[in-house]
Amino acid sequence: MLESGILPSELDKQDYFELLKIQSAKAREERPINAAEGFKKMNQMFGG
Repeated sequence: MLESGILPSELDKQDYFELLKIQSAKAREERPINAAEGFKKMNQMFGG
């Protein structure tokens, strides 16, 4: 936890389930995109 910027003294004050969600989050590059963004990127890729 110290590597993620959370001090041991602050850990007990945090929501445990929120911390689990944060730790299991995917990198921005690995996140799914919505349909509108996907369509926009495909148009850019294929010159539409």
